Order: sequence, then C-alpha cells, then structure tokens
Amino acid sequence: MKNLVLLIVLALGLVGGYFAGQYRGREARKALEQAVETGKALDRERASTIASLKKDLDGIGEKYKQDIETSRKNYEAKAAEWQRTKLRLDETIDHQTKSLTALNKTLAAMEKIGASAGTDKDLAQLRKAAAGLQRELDGNACLKTPLPSSVLDALGSTGMTEAGR
Repeated sequence: MKNLVLLIVLALGLVGGYFAGQYRGREARKALEQAVETGKALDRERASTIASLKKDLDGIGEKYKQDIETSRKNYEAKAAEWQRTKLRLDETIDHQTKSLTALNKTLAAMEKIGASAGTDKDLAQLRKAAAGLQRELDGNACLKTPLPSSVLDALGSTGMTEAGR
C-alpha cells in the first residue's frame, strides 16, 4: 500500500508536471513567436531605412555631380571671357587713349573759350569723365603687367592656373 500511495503521488506529480510544463512551454513559444515577429519587423524597418538612405545618398551624389559640372562650366566660361578680354586689351587701351586725347582736347578748347555759368558745369563734368577714363586706362594698362613669380606660385597653390590669370 505504501507503494501504491507513492505510485499515486508519483502519477499526480507527473500529471501536474506535464500541465505545468505545458503551460510554461506555451508561454515560451508565445515569447519566441513574438521575438521572431519583432525580428522580422526590425528587419523590414532596417531594409526600408537602408533603401531610404541609399536613395538620399544617390540624390546627394547626383546633386554634387551637377554642382561640380556647373562650377566647371562657369569657370570655363569665365576663363574664356578673360582670355577674350586679354586679347582685346590692346584695342581697348588704344580706344581709351584716343577717347581720352579727344576729351582732353575738348576740355582745353572749352577752357580757352572762357568760363561762363553753363560752361563751368560742363567743364566739371568733362574733367570728371576724363578722370574716370584715365582711371580705366591705368587699370587696363596694369592688367597687361606680368605677375611676379611669387604671385603666380601663390595662385598655383590655390588651384588657379595661368589660363585663369
């Protein structure tokens, strides 16, 4: 009988352990399923974030390439304009010299005639125009002056070249 009681206690323990284990196993399976679903959701979110970042990066890269191309074209246009200006510099200086000479002759002739109320104002305007033309002429003559090698070296270190000068 003693064994029967032990056997019944053992059977009850076995049944209780089975149900208790099944209950805990069910919770563990639910927790595992939730962890798997969370992992899948995180993978989907990570994939969408990576795709979004890749799209943004491609857009930034394309914008950078366009900006570089625009800058290059602007530089080439400015360099070409500068070359054309340098080639026309002698013509410009000759034209300005002739204009200044003619202006000075007109100014001298007006000063010989004499100063009246209306002529003073005209003389002042002619002197101002002659001074402005002289400044432009001096500036253009200065542009023809070769740069010292130290300046060219400094410009070379900043990425500028003789073509941009």
